[in-house]
Formats: sequence, C-alpha cells, structure tokens
Amino acid sequence: MRTKLTIGLTAVLLSVAVPAGIYAATKPTDNEFNIVLRDFGYRPLSLPTSDMSVGVLYKLDSKARFFDVVCEINSDELAGAVRRARSPEMTAHLQSDRQFDSRMSVHFSGTLDGGTALSEAQTVQFSLNDIIVESISYEASADLFIKMASRPSCGRGIAEALNNGGYVCQGMKVLEATAEYKLDRNTSAKIDAKVAKDKVNNLIKLAVEAQSGTQVVEREGRMQSGSKLKYAVAMKPKCMLPPNGYFDRILPETRWQEWKNFILFNLIEPFWPHGEEQARNGDAPGQLAG
Repeated sequence: MRTKLTIGLTAVLLSVAVPAGIYAATKPTDNEFNIVLRDFGYRPLSLPTSDMSVGVLYKLDSKARFFDVVCEINSDELAGAVRRARSPEMTAHLQSDRQFDSRMSVHFSGTLDGGTALSEAQTVQFSLNDIIVESISYEASADLFIKMASRPSCGRGIAEALNNGGYVCQGMKVLEATAEYKLDRNTSAKIDAKVAKDKVNNLIKLAVEAQSGTQVVEREGRMQSGSKLKYAVAMKPKCMLPPNGYFDRILPETRWQEWKNFILFNLIEPFWPHGEEQARNGDAPGQLAG
C-alpha cells in the first residue's frame, strides 16, 4: 500500500513539475527597457501603438503579452474620467540620453560615403521624450466597467473571451511618449556625420517604418516617431474569473508569478471541484467590477 501511495504521489508531482519546469525554462528574458517599465508597475506592449486606452476591457493571452479589445467605451463617458499628466520619475529613468535596444536593425550594403565600411546589420536604439501618463481612478474604472458590462453585446464578448482562456482585464494607466531613433553609439562613432548623416537617417527611417509600422519623421536632424505612441499599460490588478474559475486572475509581474499562474490555471484548476454558485458568478460579469 505504501509503495502504491509513493508511486502515485511521485506521478502527481512529476505531472506538475515537468510541464512547469519546461514552461519556466522557455520564458524569454526581458530587455532593459521592459525591466524599467515593470519596475514602475507597467506592462510593456510588444509594439508601440496609438490605439491603447484606459478604461477599456482587454483580453490578454495566457502569457499576458498581447492585448485584444473585448469591450470599448463611449468616448463621451471616457472624456470626463481621464487624467493626463507628465511623469518626472519616468522621464528621469527614460531620459533622452539613455538609449534602449529597439530590436530593430538597419541593413547596409557596401561602403558609406567617405569610405566608412560597416557590416550588413546595425542595431537601432531609441529613447523616449515628452512622456505623458494617461490614467483613471478606481472609482471611474468601476463605473465604466458596470456600464460596459450592462450592454448585452459586451456581456457576450466577455463570456466568449473568458471561455477562450487568458485574462480579461481593465486598463488603468497608459504611458505615452515620442520616440527618438539612433544607431548604437559604437556605430555612430564610426560615421562622419557631415558626410553620411542624411543617408543614415533615411536608412533608419526606412528600417523602423518597415519593422514596426511606426511613422518616422525628421525634426531638426533627429529621427522621431511622427506622433505620440503608447509604450506600456498598467492593468487593474485583479482580472475577471472564467465561468468555472476558482483562483483569482491576477496578472503576473515576475517570472515566479507567471510560473505559479501556469500551475494553478492549467494543472490544478481543471480538476478542482466547482460549485453552482461559483459558475453563476462567472457568468455574471457585471458583478465583478471590484
């Protein structure tokens, strides 16, 4: 009997530990820019966008990387609830003389004017300027949530998103800024600015627009995004439960939390006993505004 019990417990532990270990080991490492954003409580967006808004309900995938709109807000309702302010602390950490890897590259062919030889691909870096934080209060977020969830179409959208896995959460803050793009310092030092600046700026423009979809314009010799873009969002900490969910849906902020959520939601919760009252609450999203 003891042997069977030991084997059974070992099998259960392995069934949890092995998938979890694989999951944790294959998680990508954040770059320096994303680490700074997370330290301030923001969730970095995979690509900057002009469409992200506070108050809106978003569905995040199981790894909490990609955002899909579940329910939108009437612009008139949102206008009176949004606050816009500069962020001196964020500006100090993301100031224009601090460069971050954009994960984009400029491809050169041959030799630049003046005889400067460069390898084929050179890293594009960026800095952020004119940083603005758009936010709503918890009071406003609860009011907007109830208004959205009371619409039958929004209720159906919430139910469908929850049944497809991942998280359904509400945006509380969005970080907006203008980006400036440059080649990394080592590459810039090799280039004679008087000879190659126009050509290099044009190559940066073409590379960023092709690889990110962001419009780039030249302002006083500096290559910048054509308009302000959203780079990160802070979501309401507690997201919505699926109909048969048991554990709170809290967006992970660390590797450990991502690993823990994977265990709870994928390996334990499917086998957890669910009561009728719990299922009813999961089907009534308007009651989950807190």
